[in-house]
Amino acid sequence: MKVLLVNQCMVIGGTEKLIKDICEYYDRDKIDLYLATDEKGIWDKDVDSKVVKHFYFEKIKERYNTFDKIMKHFFHKPLYKTLEEEFDVCIIYKESLYDHIQYVKAKKYILWAHEDYYYNKLKYMKGAWWKLPILLSLKRQYLKKYDAIVACTENTRESYEKYHKIKNVKVITNSINELEISTLSNEEINLPNDFKNNYIVNVNSLSERKRVDLLVDLFYECLQKDSSLKLVIIGDGDCRQIVEERIAYYNIAESCLLFGETSNPFPYIKHATMMVSAAYHESYGLSVAEAMYFGVPCVCLYNRGVAGFIENGINSITANSNEEFIKEVLKINSNEEYRQMLAENAKISMGKLSDIKGYVKRVEDFIFNI
Repeated sequence: MKVLLVNQCMVIGGTEKLIKDICEYYDRDKIDLYLATDEKGIWDKDVDSKVVKHFYFEKIKERYNTFDKIMKHFFHKPLYKTLEEEFDVCIIYKESLYDHIQYVKAKKYILWAHEDYYYNKLKYMKGAWWKLPILLSLKRQYLKKYDAIVACTENTRESYEKYHKIKNVKVITNSINELEISTLSNEEINLPNDFKNNYIVNVNSLSERKRVDLLVDLFYECLQKDSSLKLVIIGDGDCRQIVEERIAYYNIAESCLLFGETSNPFPYIKHATMMVSAAYHESYGLSVAEAMYFGVPCVCLYNRGVAGFIENGINSITANSNEEFIKEVLKINSNEEYRQMLAENAKISMGKLSDIKGYVKRVEDFIFNI
C-alpha cells in the first residue's frame, strides 16, 4: 500500500514528532511510505532515509477557481502544483492544510486533526472576526471530501462535531515515544553552574499562541517572592525578539535563560524541578506530557489540550488565573513533599500512555480498515 503523509514542515514540534515516529516504526513489509511538505525543515534528514521519497509542493501563481481566489486574497494561502504520483491513502496533518487534498491524487483521504477548532475560532474573533464565517463555509466544502477525520484528543473531536457538524470523528490519542526519549534524556545538559541544580523549564516554540512573553511576566512575579528561582526557555520562533525584550526589560537575564532551539530537549526536561507553560492553546501538549513521563510536575495556564491528561492538583496543575499560576509555582518550589506527590503521580499516569509502537500499529490498522 502506498501511503503519503502531508505536513507543512518537519520542524521540531509535537505533530512532527509523531510523524517522525511513524516513519521510524511503520511496517515496511505492508506499506510504502512517502512524505510531502510545503517547506524544508530541521528533521528532513531524520525522516528522508526512512521513507520511499520526500516531495516538496511546488508553488504556482495561477488562480483557477473562486475558492482559491478568495483564500489567496483574504487568507494569503499559497497554491501548489498537484503531485504527479498517485497513492492509495493520503493522510493530511494539521487543520490548516485541509485544502491540500486538491494537490494529491489518492484513492482515500484522511485528515489527522492536531488542532482544536475552538482555538481557531477565538483567534479569528480576536483579529478579523469577519473571516470566521467565510472560512467555516469554505472549509466545510473540503471536509466533505475526506473519507475519514481522526482527532488526537476528545476536545478536537468535539470541536469538529460542534463547529463543522461532522459525526463519527475517530479519536486516536497521541503517544509518547518512551523508547527514544529515555535514551536521549541520558545526555549531559549544558547549562551555567548556577542553573544546573534547581531550575524550571519551558519547552515551546516562541510563537504567539505559546505566550512565552506572558510566561516571562509571570516568572518575574515569582522572582519577587523567591529570588532563588531559575527559568530555562528552550525553543525559537517568530516571537523571540519580544521574549528577549521582556527579559531585558525586567533585567532578569541572570535568572531567565533563553536557551534557544535544540534537537534534544529531553535531558533539560528530565533534570528540571518543574515545567511551566502559559500557552492558551495546545492540541495535546506533548512536551508537557513528556515532562510528566519523567516525573517532572507541570504548572500550565488552563488550556483544553493539557486538561485532557492533567488531573489538577493530583499529577500536575492547570491554573485558571495568573495568580493561581504564581501561587502553584512557588508552592512546588518550596514544598518538596508536595512536589514529590505530583511527580510520582505524573510519572504513573503518563507511563500508562506511553506505547509508541502500539500507537503506530493503531495508525496502520486504521489505514488498512478505512
